[in-house]
Amino acid sequence: MEQAYDRFTGWFNHLSVAWKEKILKYVYEHRPRPHLNISELMGYENTGKGFDVDLAKGQIAEKMLQDILAGKIEVKCDAKVSETGNVAIEYACSNRPSGISTSESPWWAIVFDGARYRKEVIVLIQKDRLVELLVNQRSVAGGDGNRAQMYLLRRERLLE
Repeated sequence: MEQAYDRFTGWFNHLSVAWKEKILKYVYEHRPRPHLNISELMGYENTGKGFDVDLAKGQIAEKMLQDILAGKIEVKCDAKVSETGNVAIEYACSNRPSGISTSESPWWAIVFDGARYRKEVIVLIQKDRLVELLVNQRSVAGGDGNRAQMYLLRRERLLE
């Protein structure tokens, strides 16, 4: 059993997050069948309460976060979100593309600052999803002498 476990974990750990999620979904949906017992495969004690699957999902999420943090991330800090409830996403400055228009980072980390959040809340979102959320949002001037153009997005929309 130890060799099978080592082979499985070695193989499993080299899969992409997407494939791991597909496999875990399949295992979860078919887990009453004894040959698909993830507890035995992963070396966990099966409590019968789904802990085995939850732990594996948590480990996948940890790996996904490690991969994101090891890559390119655009980090923006918004000090006015506490007052306004809006997050400002710059797209131009001095009539030239900037911010979200030019960022090559696949992930954005938006740090909530101000009296309510004190940089204790960070929303991590894929750039493509953020761009979709910005469609039809109000644009305002702000920043350095009002040279920056930015979209205002309600903070709650980041979690939709």
